[in-house]
Amino acid sequence: MIKKWIGSKPFKLSTILTIAVLVVISVLLISFASSYFSQSVFYVNGEKYTKANEQSNLITYQSINGPPIEVLPKDDTPVVRINDEDYAISRSEDINGPIFHVSYPNGKKYKVINQSGTMFSYDENGEMVSFISIYAYDGNGTRLMNNAEEKEEELYYPGSLVEAAYPEYHEKQGTPLIYWTAVFLLVLGWCQFRYEKFQNFLFFIHPRYSWQDDEPNDFHYFLCKCCGILLMVSALPVFLKSL
Repeated sequence: MIKKWIGSKPFKLSTILTIAVLVVISVLLISFASSYFSQSVFYVNGEKYTKANEQSNLITYQSINGPPIEVLPKDDTPVVRINDEDYAISRSEDINGPIFHVSYPNGKKYKVINQSGTMFSYDENGEMVSFISIYAYDGNGTRLMNNAEEKEEELYYPGSLVEAAYPEYHEKQGTPLIYWTAVFLLVLGWCQFRYEKFQNFLFFIHPRYSWQDDEPNDFHYFLCKCCGILLMVSALPVFLKSL
């Protein structure tokens, strides 16, 4: 009975399968966007860090190439731990906002001030610190080189350590608007490549000239398929840009 019903109504079966596939794809797209773009990140030495594990007294962040970063969220003096070295951070309030004091394992101290979302760091002499470096790491996350300057400098920028220690300075990763633009381009390109009814719709909504046929011809369908392929290909760099 069921086989007879399926065989006699192939259109309805194909419609159900199409709707099911579209629902699954939509759920995957929405689930990815919800999980990815809701995740907060911060950057240390150009590496993007995301939360890997959280306990009551320890939060661990990981990146692709950099060493793991552990944060001990103490009340007034959180500690950032990298490669078994502790960077203690204290916070004081000023009329212009909070001021952070970062103590390095080598005994040096730095002051960090947040100005319009940018962390400016100052050394003990009040001079601004600017670390612009290029790093390489081995498989264990140990830094191998820094070719920015010949003079000795700190491994980690004070402002980056403050951002790591305080979740309110983490930022949401990616750009959802660009992501959904990529999805739109992909869907539009697929419809333009695959569906004749959509190709006909595009023909009738575009202005036609005296030299054109009143009905879509083979050349119109060929152009639609080519444009559809180009739209689907262009969706990939737009998607990567959104991440």
